[in-house]
Amino acid sequence: MAALLVLVIAAFWAFAATAWLGLPAKIPTHFDLGGHPDAWSEPRFVAWFLLPTLATGVAALLGIGLPRWIIGMARRNAALLNMPQKARFQALPEAARVRAVSAVTAGLQRVALLVVALFAWVLYGTHEVAHGRWGGLPPAGLLGAVGLLVAQSLWLVASASRAVAREVAAESGCG
Repeated sequence: MAALLVLVIAAFWAFAATAWLGLPAKIPTHFDLGGHPDAWSEPRFVAWFLLPTLATGVAALLGIGLPRWIIGMARRNAALLNMPQKARFQALPEAARVRAVSAVTAGLQRVALLVVALFAWVLYGTHEVAHGRWGGLPPAGLLGAVGLLVAQSLWLVASASRAVAREVAAESGCG
């Protein structure tokens, strides 16, 4: 999943760099809640590349750094992790704790991927609006991405609970 995240970030940067070269004299810099542009300005390098920069930071933190930190904590100091059935989780052997947190780390990587996709969608939409091909950002795309983020977050919590229960059952000989 981390490799996919790096690939998507690279594609996002490639699009941003390519699109930058052909931007018109005015681009939208803000959209209202309906997705319609309500502020325009000349293209500014820092503003154009802000979303890819933020996406890279989110990907590095949520998709790579935090999962590695969680795995390290599961190995060395499980008491500091907030996992379902915490006492039972802490009592698991190291390998079982690492397997249990893999549901969390995979979920964080999916959240990071969704955030990157959302940011890419906004930049692509800004590009399309700037060129007059779209009248605004389609709200369905934004709402869909936000809905997927919420659903993935809820799924992450449920899958963490199932992973701990599965490892506890396997260690007690019931799985």
